[in-house]
Amino acid sequence: MGLFDKKKEKEYSSIIHIEGLNVPENCRCKILLGKTHLTVFCAGNEFSLNYEQIKNIDCQRERDEKLFQKSSLSKTIVGAAAFGATGAIVGAVPKTKSKREIISYAIISFVNSHGEYQNMVFRDEFPNTAKCTGVVDKLRAKVKTQVNRVQL
Repeated sequence: MGLFDKKKEKEYSSIIHIEGLNVPENCRCKILLGKTHLTVFCAGNEFSLNYEQIKNIDCQRERDEKLFQKSSLSKTIVGAAAFGATGAIVGAVPKTKSKREIISYAIISFVNSHGEYQNMVFRDEFPNTAKCTGVVDKLRAKVKTQVNRVQL
């Protein structure tokens, strides 16, 4: 194996199963994208899905903006030393900061071994990691998606 050999399989860990597999919800799992199939390792099970069975792939993102206040004792002390009581009051005023958290979801629609249309849903275990986005991007390159027409 040379330095520039590409892996034949791409592994994604730190992913949580939401629904679609016969395992409990919120189980930690690992997704392996092979040459011809996708494999999900979850709760002691190994689920294999050929790329031909996959009909559609989608990625959704959930954004959460968290606001919190931050105060600093050192700013209070510096303010007091420089400007007295007024400086201490101004230095002690807490600052409002925000933190954005993005969690991505991977939705994989496929035809199971019984010919039934089914969905698997996964999400990132940790915010701002975009693991599920990576799974969807790699799968889109390997799978030809199809529109499932349903007559109501």
